[in-house]
Amino acid sequence: MGTDAIDLFVRTTRYLTENLQLGVHLDFSQRDRGKPVHETKRESSVDLTWWVSRKMQFTVGYTYQRLKNPGQITSIDPFTETFTPNVTANNNFLWTSLVVEF
Repeated sequence: MGTDAIDLFVRTTRYLTENLQLGVHLDFSQRDRGKPVHETKRESSVDLTWWVSRKMQFTVGYTYQRLKNPGQITSIDPFTETFTPNVTANNNFLWTSLVVEF
């Protein structure tokens, strides 16, 4: 994020049954706000977790992300990132995870 950024994040979860948990989150962030062109991100996500057992869970989720003036790395050494003015990117992520404790 850097020192010149804000990030507001809210997440809530609720058990639908003893083994199913629904999660929802909203995220708003701005990076490098001191620059004339900086990145703004709005993100929302929903996920469903199935507790297979006490030590194993499977999650499937969907995330929608909208970026205004997305950042891009223009140099690795030294690290430099610039932001693309007047560009909006819409990203859709479908994801899964499997957690096994032992």
